[in-house]
Amino acid sequence: TYTNTTGAAVTLHLSVDATHAPEGMFRLSASRVTVPAHGSADVTLTIDGSGSAGGRTYSGQILATDADARSVAHTAVSLGPVRHKLTVHFKDADGNPVPGAFDLLRSGDSESLPVLVGDSGTTELYLPEDTYSALAFKTVPGVHGPHSWGMALLGDPEVRLTKDTNVTFDASRIERIETTVPQRTEATYQRLDYQRSMGGTTYRTGLETQTAYDSLWAQPTTHKVTHGDFRVSARWRKERPALTVSTRTTDFTDVLRQEGVTALPKGTRTLPLVFAGNGADADYARIDARGKAVVVRRNDDVADGVQAANAVAAGARLLLVVNNEDGRALRGYGEPFGPPVALDVALLSTDEGEKLAAEAKVRGAQVAVTSQPVSPYVYDLVASWHNEIPTRMTTRADSRSLARVDVAFDSPLPDRLGGEFRYDWIPGSGWTFGGPQPEPVSGTRTDWVSTGDYRWNQEAYASGVVYEIGGKTAYRPGSRQSEAWFGPVERPHLNDAYRSPLRVGDSMAIDVPSWGSRDHIGLSQDDTGATTQHMTLSQGGTTLGEGVFSLVEGKAPGPGKLPYRLVVTGEREAPFTPYSSATRTQWDFVSAAAADPEATTVLPLVQLDYRVDVDGSGRAKRHATVTVTAAHLPDAAHVGHLGAPTLELSYDDGRTWHRADRTGDGGFRLDAPSGAEFVTVRAGAWDTVGNSVHQTVTRAFGLR
Repeated sequence: TYTNTTGAAVTLHLSVDATHAPEGMFRLSASRVTVPAHGSADVTLTIDGSGSAGGRTYSGQILATDADARSVAHTAVSLGPVRHKLTVHFKDADGNPVPGAFDLLRSGDSESLPVLVGDSGTTELYLPEDTYSALAFKTVPGVHGPHSWGMALLGDPEVRLTKDTNVTFDASRIERIETTVPQRTEATYQRLDYQRSMGGTTYRTGLETQTAYDSLWAQPTTHKVTHGDFRVSARWRKERPALTVSTRTTDFTDVLRQEGVTALPKGTRTLPLVFAGNGADADYARIDARGKAVVVRRNDDVADGVQAANAVAAGARLLLVVNNEDGRALRGYGEPFGPPVALDVALLSTDEGEKLAAEAKVRGAQVAVTSQPVSPYVYDLVASWHNEIPTRMTTRADSRSLARVDVAFDSPLPDRLGGEFRYDWIPGSGWTFGGPQPEPVSGTRTDWVSTGDYRWNQEAYASGVVYEIGGKTAYRPGSRQSEAWFGPVERPHLNDAYRSPLRVGDSMAIDVPSWGSRDHIGLSQDDTGATTQHMTLSQGGTTLGEGVFSLVEGKAPGPGKLPYRLVVTGEREAPFTPYSSATRTQWDFVSAAAADPEATTVLPLVQLDYRVDVDGSGRAKRHATVTVTAAHLPDAAHVGHLGAPTLELSYDDGRTWHRADRTGDGGFRLDAPSGAEFVTVRAGAWDTVGNSVHQTVTRAFGLR
């Protein structure tokens, strides 16, 4: 409607300026209108949304000009999705408003929008009508008092915004997430994460809380997710506590051994307990700390390292530090890049620490201390819930619901540093969380692993020797299996937890590390310079690519199905092991480009796995069984049925060979002469379409 307040009629020329709108989306009933003096005139605007892209907003303006082409009126026009108000509230554990931040995910989006909520604890958003996920990780009080930390998942994984809606991130409604086990443990790794799929896309995020938080929590949902899919998971690695502390009246369960310290020897001992205030030198003038456990308060006046040095000077055996900050902390008490401090140091959270400090002030106080520098067992646990967050999330796991894995670490350099971790892989996700944790590289351990609709892969490294990657495995409840690391037979090997050998169009990229044992991939960590690897990719006698580490790339001569050859050789004169001094692996395989030039296909490199019982020095009995199995890589293209592998053995580094006889259980018989020291293996396998592998490992293992 145009209104004329003047005493003369005005003729307006009308047009629509909407640059990005499809032609005809905004149409006027007339391109010119005359507005009478002191009167009004109407023009009809028709909006046609048939040519719009779903969810997109189009805007523009109707321009009205007079006879002199001067603009006299602008009228905004817009077409877009219906919007509703989303009101968000954040509440703390007492129900009071608090600031916060959350991830807002819209159906069909692969990335979330971070939204900040101010000190009022409330914010309002105007959003297109759709389905959303609104979730947040929030620090809440833990289980060891108001100064301890827990991590909670708050919000709603399915917000159907069809009208104005409220979502409350309510920490006063949270329930604890926990899995208990038969043996005493402490969490050395923990994580809370969720995966949300809707509108054809999947979004996953999580928070690794490590040791700063003592517990995990979540706000139960009020309804089940029906749009798409939702999974929330909790992950723990639990081990025997490295240090436990108890008095006659209290078992302190929030004790965290610090870094850069000299751990007390394994075992239980009772120590006199004294209190040394802030841990300053003057605080020891009034007490006898020799051979005792000393409690001090962490403070801004006496640095951590100074507290430890003063305790050492006073002859203390154990320093117990009361934290002066919320949560838990892992701090270094030794010199940076230097030796550890010459006593054991542990941190207690503020609330538990003050209880211990009060007891330490009592004359004749004592404390029972158990040190376990290396845990004899590990629990790798996952608990997950599908399409809801229930009101009860505490479960118990035992030998009937878990799988047992007897793990052996046998590094030839047992005094070097090392690490290990077991990664969990949930359905629908191609990535996971975590990283190696310090672990001994020599010895045995009993692991207990959760079972369910997810898989695990374990990785371990021995510094200066090798980094090994195990394949993905699903375990059965109540099952028992074994796993060994850093032993014979080391050779080129691939599995589904590493980069697959790929072809995209005519381009091939193959990454094959040369030093894996069992079904592990093995990346050399040899820092002596004595280990080499060479790779050659060819087709019909023409070299397509060469590599001097674990990667080779090449371009196929055309898209058709052709035979190819990959040869991988490795040599080492490593001072730490006499085994696998040389390897040669030849893969012959067929490959063709996929119909889609952008599609990725896995090349059919047949894999061999060897098993033989050896002692801690890598030596087998002279009369034993060697097992060789062949397998295709998962999802490999152009594969056929694999026949039984063959095995030849040599006791003179490959100068002469003996075909190994088969045993009744599918293995091969080892009958070594009395003078032999090493066994060299030469194995092969073929499938029915022309893929094959021939592998030689010189000095694969020793003999005793």
